[in-house]
Amino acid sequence: MVYPFGHGLSYTTFEQTLDQVNVLGSRETASVTVTVTNTGSAAGKSVIQLYAQTPYTDYDKQFHIEKSAVQLMDFEKTDALAPGESQTITMEVDLSNLASYDSENAKTFIVDPGDYYFAIGENAHDALNNILAARGKTTADGMTADGDAAKTYKWTWDGGVDSATFSVSPAGVAITNALSEGDCAMDINAFLPGTATYLSRSDWDGTFPKTYSGLAANDALSRLLSCDLIPLASGEDVSDLTFGDTTSSLTLNDMKGADFDDARWDELVGKVTVQEFLDFASNAFHNIAAIPSVGLLQYAADDGPGGSDSHYLTEGSYQGVPYADAADYDYGTRVAPAPQNLAYSWNKELSYENGEIILGESTLVLNLPIMIGPGMNLHRHAYNTRGAEYYSEDPILSGYIGSAVVQGAQSKGCLVNIKHAAFNDQEINRSGIAVFMTEQKARELELRNLQQAFVPGGKPASFAADESRADTYTLGALGVMTSYNRIGAVPPSANYGVMVQIMRDEWDFNGYNVTDFTGVALKASPKESILYGTTAFCGFGINEGITYWNPESLSGDRDMLQAVQQNTHYLLYALANSAAMNGVNATTHIENVMTWWRVLYIALIAVFSVLVVVCVIGYVFARRKQKKH
Repeated sequence: MVYPFGHGLSYTTFEQTLDQVNVLGSRETASVTVTVTNTGSAAGKSVIQLYAQTPYTDYDKQFHIEKSAVQLMDFEKTDALAPGESQTITMEVDLSNLASYDSENAKTFIVDPGDYYFAIGENAHDALNNILAARGKTTADGMTADGDAAKTYKWTWDGGVDSATFSVSPAGVAITNALSEGDCAMDINAFLPGTATYLSRSDWDGTFPKTYSGLAANDALSRLLSCDLIPLASGEDVSDLTFGDTTSSLTLNDMKGADFDDARWDELVGKVTVQEFLDFASNAFHNIAAIPSVGLLQYAADDGPGGSDSHYLTEGSYQGVPYADAADYDYGTRVAPAPQNLAYSWNKELSYENGEIILGESTLVLNLPIMIGPGMNLHRHAYNTRGAEYYSEDPILSGYIGSAVVQGAQSKGCLVNIKHAAFNDQEINRSGIAVFMTEQKARELELRNLQQAFVPGGKPASFAADESRADTYTLGALGVMTSYNRIGAVPPSANYGVMVQIMRDEWDFNGYNVTDFTGVALKASPKESILYGTTAFCGFGINEGITYWNPESLSGDRDMLQAVQQNTHYLLYALANSAAMNGVNATTHIENVMTWWRVLYIALIAVFSVLVVVCVIGYVFARRKQKKH
């Protein structure tokens, strides 16, 4: 596919030159230098868009690997340039983003041998025309406009199919199939062979999409759709696992800034009881539950891809002390631009500031250590109304803008919850809908997009050149929210392939993982989710047949208890590196108080409960009266 990205409106004109390209070292990165000159009569900013074209080979056709005609690799926004002024920018380009995923043969990322092109252009079509010009094509060959070969760079990847260079993640983990076979498969053909025909550029007419109807779940799918995937064990030896240790004086405050692998985490995690974890995990709807044994206080949290949904500046405070003039600011903080507008500014620095102010400062002013956002699904189609919270249909544009927002937010102590991981394709009937696709599509689009925030990727060239920014982009996202839909046939929080193999292992994600709001039934698999790294549930239907949510039921299952400890480590590590630790010290302790809003909340629950009972009684009475009549 070719995405027609463009600069938008401008009051001036620019000329860009591709000065230098160096494919570096082991060919994992490239250095690309571009000069931009304002050739018009007014000041303005320009966008450098760098695209790449990869060869489409017989190997690709044989193993059903699809390629786009051109793909975005990186982008930068210039400073405001006066008429006649120039700026030269050097981008460090991550070449892993041009690798293709081969799920059938190599079962990892590959690079085909052949000629590769970099091109700059005002949009994807312009860049493609420039590549075609470099290949000797003109409008006489059917092009809509002549390209400029001087804006391209060609290099050759020698040898055979390279299945080694990008087969290991930055965390040192081997990358291999996670979503092609078994329970976690996203390809419907893995369950119902021959069902789907996937569109291929090698045969447009023969593979053009059609409508599918009348599909029925077989036994394998029915088992997964039930959500009850792994039975609880009992009677296993768990004598070496420590819970509720009262001999340690270590608190969460002591672990601020500690590495994830710090040996003291074992001691701290050992203080937490199974009941404390279960209480924390099941009470995460806009809430951070207290864990008294380690000194974690209770906090509110909020939904906030564009600022706080529910809180106003009248609640503003600094370390618990209300601002003296807070009453004068009866305003919310949802003043952010639409995410699409932020993405189409093509401005990483602006996106970083957006994260600092809209999410980060809200965290500090309103004392909400967790802000649920940013939204980082792709715009797969026009019918997903939640697309208003997402950035783009392109994984690099969305990924780098989202990464910048995350970095800005976390610089202020905001524990982001990137949402909705992953493949949230629609809002209507989104609860439990099964999303199927090939692993190549999943990895190269949706997951490549999300990965940028976890690695983290897309550091602006201006940050790279500024020593004062050396400590930015050193820590990836510390929080994520999973989606309502299913990844393949299983709930996302219970999809081992995405949650563990890719996110926890390949991306080295060691943070807080919360489900979207769920009553559990049809939407989540609680015990499986715990096994696969879920640290909390944003709402929990404890009465919906979940009878094992207690320490006694879990006491004989070694895997579950180890997962409880691992997830406790994840959530405490994330919170220790957040604003939840602001103002917390060695003398901080927990006191339970009944705030006005809790009184109101409890009173409203009581009132509505009474009204429900009254309505039920009234309904029964009316039905009986109608029968008599």
